[in-house]
Amino acid sequence: MFLRTRGRASGCLTLTLLAIAGTALAQSPNIVISQVYGGGGNSGAPYRNDFVELFNLGDAAFTMPDWSIQYASFTGTSWGSQKLVIPSATTLQPGQYYLIQLASGGSSGVALPTPDLIGNLDPSATRGKLALVNRSTSLPAITCPDAGHGVVDLIGYGAAANCFEGDGPAPGPANATAVLRADGGCTDTDNNNLDFSVLAPDPRNTSSAFHVCPGAVTGACCVDTTCYNGRTQAQCSQLGGVWKGAGTTCTPDPCVCRGDCNCDGIIDFDDINAFVAAMSGGTPCSAENCDVNNDGVIDFDDINPFVEALSTGTLCP
Repeated sequence: MFLRTRGRASGCLTLTLLAIAGTALAQSPNIVISQVYGGGGNSGAPYRNDFVELFNLGDAAFTMPDWSIQYASFTGTSWGSQKLVIPSATTLQPGQYYLIQLASGGSSGVALPTPDLIGNLDPSATRGKLALVNRSTSLPAITCPDAGHGVVDLIGYGAAANCFEGDGPAPGPANATAVLRADGGCTDTDNNNLDFSVLAPDPRNTSSAFHVCPGAVTGACCVDTTCYNGRTQAQCSQLGGVWKGAGTTCTPDPCVCRGDCNCDGIIDFDDINAFVAAMSGGTPCSAENCDVNNDGVIDFDDINPFVEALSTGTLCP
């Protein structure tokens, strides 16, 4: 991440001077700022409150221990006066969002989805600077803090912002628009002017659908007998499920062991009595397991598939 500052060259009113204000930082491997909206409650605003959205673009769960978001005006240095500390136990799964509700400029717009955190920061609707910091202490009163001050991610938005990542600030939004990181939050080239676009605000919280970034290791996840495709191990664990391994899918279904009518984890002769009982109208430990041909009913059409499964003596997946 290159943090840059913009200022006036002495003796020239129109010349803009770009100078590197900090060291080069690695792209964030996990939590980034994915959206900033500062028009909440203003005339024409679709939402009543400002908000900041964070996102885990990594492939593992990540906990933010006493992290904070800190805001300064587009040319300001008073980061500490607008600071909000994120609770230390806050953990985001891969592809999970985190919604922080902020101040309101009036009564226009509807309420945000249920926020994960509420604060009183008051970002500008059109131009400003926001830093995600890996500590709760205030940033120093300087134009452009960097990794040495704990900055993990930073966005300068609006053409006049004097601190930003890369070659220029993100474009400036308005009361009815926000700045959103591309690809649902997955794009991080450390160039604010390339990574962010002005779009309609789209607030997402920890209950929103996950958006796993390309490159994450995913597989099938079994929650009881229901199979979910494309889940990371951490996401599957959060659902209370059993992850079936990298690259696995729900076809064939790994969550049902058809033929294991006594539910002991193996298809063998011990399943015969349970299968016969289910055929006679009894209640098996798992109707899905005894419905060997997967047609929704346990009947004579299941006999041949059951005998075939029995002959293999296989362990359940």
